[in-house]
Amino acid sequence: MIKANSLIITIIISLVIGLICTCLILLAWFNRSAEIVHKINRQLGVNLSSGINIVLQDTAAFSTAQTDSIDLFDTGNDSIIITKECWGLFNIASVVAKKATWAREKNFLYGGSLPSFMDACIYMADHKRPLSLVGSVILQGNAYLSKAGIKPSYIDQRGFSGSRLLQGDIKPSNDELPPFCTVRFDYLQQLLNKCTHPAVEDRAFFEIPDSLDRSFGDSAAFISYNGLVDLSGITLSGHITILSDTCIEVDASSNLNNVLLVAPIIRIKSGFSGCLQLIASRSIQIEKDCTLSYPSSLVLIKELSPLNPCTINIDSASKLCGIIFTYAFPDDVAKTMVTLKKGAYIEGLVYVSGFLEMNATVHGTVATDYFLYRSNAMMYENYLADVEISRIKLFPFFVNSPLFTGFTVNRIIQWVK
Repeated sequence: MIKANSLIITIIISLVIGLICTCLILLAWFNRSAEIVHKINRQLGVNLSSGINIVLQDTAAFSTAQTDSIDLFDTGNDSIIITKECWGLFNIASVVAKKATWAREKNFLYGGSLPSFMDACIYMADHKRPLSLVGSVILQGNAYLSKAGIKPSYIDQRGFSGSRLLQGDIKPSNDELPPFCTVRFDYLQQLLNKCTHPAVEDRAFFEIPDSLDRSFGDSAAFISYNGLVDLSGITLSGHITILSDTCIEVDASSNLNNVLLVAPIIRIKSGFSGCLQLIASRSIQIEKDCTLSYPSSLVLIKELSPLNPCTINIDSASKLCGIIFTYAFPDDVAKTMVTLKKGAYIEGLVYVSGFLEMNATVHGTVATDYFLYRSNAMMYENYLADVEISRIKLFPFFVNSPLFTGFTVNRIIQWVK
């Protein structure tokens, strides 16, 4: 005999077995889907790495944005899109890897490996004059100097107090500073020209927004104004260029990261901290207690006019990690003037086409036509007094600008949004 509830029990057991089988099938499906996704993501990662390596191996100069599409395996399923663009003294690349309907993207800021002249703490163009040292001067690394060499000297009855003139070897310098890439230089000049002759599309906003975060995967936001631009209390980050035909001012309340500021005159007021690239044609003023973090840069390209002074001033207790670059045309006798006050700290490269009044501490390389030292009412040419310039203390991961020729490979500076 069979109990009356046997059928119910059988149905329940069948349902349980059915649910278990369904769960097993779903688990197998999800596992298979996860495996497929993992395989696609892994292939996209490999494709991204291939695209990044292609960017880093290409050292050809460019001044306008470039976009290339590459079918990696000639199957139509695995492709990468590479977009490269100049960004101040450095480059920006966006690499998008695609496989069927899947895609992954990486954006990064990159520059060049160190050129040969940056194996030294000093490169002083050969103008047939020696480099004279007074007081406590520390020079660590090789030095490119004129044939007149280096010597101890005296100012106000005070002589050289160091133990060694140079902790490194002396190499002969050329009559001019190390060359740079004219293609990149033309790009910098075009940015300065936009200050006075902006394109219609460069006026992206009628007012600067209080906050703007622009991905480097998007097109650049150009914001161009006539007159003074005050960035007090403004938060800007990413693919943004601010242009003014007069002056740009930044203070401690400004929150700026990886943006470009382009104007004839740029002032960074006391207390500011951020990452900026500044491009000017007349002057850049960095006041006390400012911090410009890596990779920041100060670019000063002098207009061909002896009447317009062209200066960079970095005040005491301010810090710059990056590059200072100034240029004056060979026919311009006025040149440029850079003043680094006592207590300032520079890590990276200082490249001055003209005169450098050097009182700061520099960990990296200083390249200049002439050094100046001011004592009371006197100015001394090619004198250094109470300074430290150390090439060996430059942090090992420093990446230089593609502006300078002689690099053999590109290096990633940082990943960006």
